[in-house]
Amino acid sequence: MFVLLKEARINVETVLLVAITAVTRELIVFNYEGAHGETLGGIAPVLSAIAVSYCMVKRVDSTRKLVLERGRT
Repeated sequence: MFVLLKEARINVETVLLVAITAVTRELIVFNYEGAHGETLGGIAPVLSAIAVSYCMVKRVDSTRKLVLERGRT
């Protein structure tokens, strides 16, 4: 927590995880009986986009760490 405050920047990975958690929570409490197909069709791409963004951030982060480790040796 203190590292985030020292760097004075937003941790994108944390923001994406919170977004995934929030959307998933809404899906759990969602009233499916009264929902229209358009509503469900709109939620799916949003959740997919957030999940793909999270995967991309993790991949870039792991690649960056690998490059830094190779530079130290």
